[in-house]
Amino acid sequence: MTTRLLRSTTLVLSVILLACLAVGASGQNREKFLISAKAGGINAVTGRAQVHLKGGADWQQLTVTDDLEAGDVVQTEMGGRVEMLLNPGSYLRLGENSEFELVNNSLDNLELKLIRGTAIVEATGTGDSELLINITTPHANFAIVRHGLYRLNVVPDDATELIVRKGRVMLNDSHTKVNGGNKVIFSATAGLSVAKLKGADKKDRDDVDEWSKGRAEELA
Repeated sequence: MTTRLLRSTTLVLSVILLACLAVGASGQNREKFLISAKAGGINAVTGRAQVHLKGGADWQQLTVTDDLEAGDVVQTEMGGRVEMLLNPGSYLRLGENSEFELVNNSLDNLELKLIRGTAIVEATGTGDSELLINITTPHANFAIVRHGLYRLNVVPDDATELIVRKGRVMLNDSHTKVNGGNKVIFSATAGLSVAKLKGADKKDRDDVDEWSKGRAEELA
C-alpha cells in the first residue's frame, strides 16, 4: 500500500512540475502555446516598461502576461526593452526610451504607431509570401508587405529612419516599393529620400540589434 501511495504521489508531482515548466516557458515564447486571432501578446520584457491602457487614467507596469488591445500605448525607460507578438512568426522589438501605440490589433488590418525611439520588426517566413503590417510615425506611413527584417528610428521633431535589411515595404503616400538593402529617411523638413545601404550601414549594429538577434535565436 505504501509503495502504491508513493508512486501515485510521484506521478502527481511530476504532472504538476511539467505544468509549471510549460507556464514558465510561455513567458519566453507564448506563440508556442497560444495562437491568437489578434496581435498584442507581450512575449518578453526587460528593464522598465509601462503600459497605458486605452481609457485608463494611469500608466502601469507591463508584464509578459499582458495582451494589448487597440489603443493601448507602451513606453520603455533607460535599459527597457519589450517584445510583442504581431502576425504568427512576426515580432515587434522595442528599444529603450521608446514608445508605441497598438492602433489596430486585428491581423487583417494590423497597425502600429511608433511615437518615438527605436523598434525592430522581424517577420519570419518565406520571402515571397504576402504580409501586411501597417506602421505610422510622426513623419511616415508605410506597410511591411514581405517577410524580412526592419529597423525604425524615430526622433519626433526631426525625422524617421527606416532600414530595410531584408523584405519589402510599400510607402503608402507615394505607392513606392522599397526592397531589402535600402534606407528611407522621412524628414519633417526635407521630405522623403531613399538610398542603398552602404558597407558601414550594413555592418552597423547596436545593443538593440544584438538583443533582437538573441531573441530570434531563442525563438527559433
